Formats: sequence, C-alpha cells, structure tokens
Amino acid sequence: MDTAFPTKIEVMERVLTFETDIILHEQIRDAVEKLDDIRTRSKVPEIESAKGRGLLVVGDSGAGKTTVVEEFLLSAGYQKDPVAGEDGDRMPILHIDMPSSPTRRQVVKAIMNELGYPVRDEWNTAHILDQISYLCEQMGVEIIVIDEAHHIMDAKGDGEEEISEFLKSLLNACKCQFALFGLPTLLRLRGYAQLKRRFQPPVVLVPYHWDMTSGRSEFLAVLDEFETGMDLPEPSNLSEQWNALRLYCATGGHIGLVSKYLSEAYRRALTEGLPCIDMELLAEVYDDFERGTEQAPVSKDYLADPIDDARMIDAATNPFLADRESFDKLWEIMSSKRVTMGLMSKPRKVEKTRFKGTAKAVRAFKE
Repeated sequence: MDTAFPTKIEVMERVLTFETDIILHEQIRDAVEKLDDIRTRSKVPEIESAKGRGLLVVGDSGAGKTTVVEEFLLSAGYQKDPVAGEDGDRMPILHIDMPSSPTRRQVVKAIMNELGYPVRDEWNTAHILDQISYLCEQMGVEIIVIDEAHHIMDAKGDGEEEISEFLKSLLNACKCQFALFGLPTLLRLRGYAQLKRRFQPPVVLVPYHWDMTSGRSEFLAVLDEFETGMDLPEPSNLSEQWNALRLYCATGGHIGLVSKYLSEAYRRALTEGLPCIDMELLAEVYDDFERGTEQAPVSKDYLADPIDDARMIDAATNPFLADRESFDKLWEIMSSKRVTMGLMSKPRKVEKTRFKGTAKAVRAFKE
C-alpha cells in the first residue's frame, strides 16, 4: 500500500484546520480593540448619568466580520450559557443573530431568549425595556453583540424606523454597550439623529489597498501567514512580487477571496502530492471557480490533433497566467470592481489565532 499520499480524511483535516485559523491582520486587530474599548465602558464604576453606546462593524461579504466576532468572543472568554456567580447568574456578553426581515417583536424575543426569559404577549414597549434593562443589570451584561444586523434595513413598512427607535430606547434604558455587525447598508442607521449621537465612529472593513504602503504590506503579510499555515514541503513564495500581484488581481485584496482560492489549491496540492502551490495550480483553481457554462466550439478540422487539456485555460483572462499586456487589462478590470469582489468570497469559520507581523513580507517584496 502506497503511504506517500495522505488519506481523504487527513487531507480534509488539514484543509479545515487551514480554513479555521484566524489571520490577525491589522484591520482585525483594530476592530477587536475597538470592541474591547467600548465593552470597557461597562466596567467603569457606576455613574448614574452614563448610558450605553453602540458600535457598527460593517463590511462586504468576506471582509472579515465573522473573524472579528469570533476573535473578540474568544479573547473576551465568551460563554453562551450563564456563569454562576456569588450574586446569581452572570452573562457579560450576549451574542445574538438578527432575524431576517425583523420586526421589533422579533428583536425583543432574540434578546430575551438569549437572557433565558420568554416575552409575554401582554407586555408593552415600556415594560419590555424595563425587563431587558433589569435583566442586563442583574446578569452583568456588558455588551450585546448582534450579528447580521443589516437585516434591520430589510424590515418591511416602517419596520426599519421602528426598530431604530427601539434601539435608541434600549441604549437609553440599558447601561450595557451594543455592537452591530453587518453589510455596509447598516451604516444607514447613522441617518437617525438620535442614534448617530449614541454611536461610536464605525469600523469599516475594506479590502487592502495596493496603492497604500499599509495596505500592501498587510496584504503581503497575510500571504506569508497563509503560506506558513499550509506547511507544504517547498516554499510557494506567495508574497514575492509577481505572485502577490497576481493574487491581488484575482481577489481585489479581499482576504476572504484569497482564502477561498488558497484553500482549494491547498486541497489539490495535498491530494496530488505537490510540493508547493504555484501559479499554474492557482490558474486551474481560478478557472474552475470563474468558468461559466458556455462550451468552446468544436474545431471544423475533425482530423486535427487534440489540444492538451492544460492549454484550454485562457491565459489572457486568467491573472495567474496572463502576460504583461493581458495582465494590465485584467488589473484595470479588477480596480473598477474590487469593492464588490468580496461577494465571491468563501465564509471563514475561525477558532485559533496566529500572526507574526509584516516585516518578513515587506522585506520579501522589496527584494
């Protein structure tokens, strides 16, 4: 039996470990720090006039919102179930998902359910606010983290305004803080004057910008961290100049999209026993993800020698194989649509942390 190749289970275990690592690049660290800052407001000795504040964390799909949530919860020691304390159950952090097309009632139920208490039909808004405020105080809630909060903007009729008004009332009634995560449409909440005054400056997660020193260095650092996580026999040199340029052109700087391509390339490298990830392999992965359903026409010369499958990839439209002239055109196309490229990203689930910094990547690029 040939043992040179790992089994399918071993391959998938390594791929999933790679996919679930947190890459703590600059934007992630900054967002987690701002969440910790706002949570700290609740730890200050009680000041009667102090009220809760809100923080919006927004970004397109694949921008890193899930990574920020998971890293913050991990670093804060989050536990879903209440923890018994001297003065009763404690629940410093509430983590809830905003229902799709929510109503105010659904938002209330989501919060109360996480606190472990049902909502009674006869309760009016004032009583609900009193109950949430009382329970949050008794259970030591410091911050309420709301995922998929952009669904507020999907509320029907006057639902968006109604929920926004309710959030303002919650901030007034509770002394805990609120962190809302969602797509950029969530920024519309700042259009409500009462809420705008109660929100901290938003955290906007964006793809790294190649034209800026910080953006380029962080992107290169992330590539180095991805390569370290794959631990293949030979260097893939992902952060070298042209390799990094090709990866940026293919992804627009979206880390979620980089992860998507590298994860599949890593799986193929392990399965096929390849020593590293080269541009030819990434070209195949890119082509498989981007290829449509249209089939190439059959040649009229039915006696002609068949074309090798590897040559079927159109190098002119593939950033990993394009020559300089074709690459210039692909770069121009990418620059015009890079903001929305994250929609093609593969969501990353995260559990572990690792990050070594940017120095190695910057040095490699300059050399």
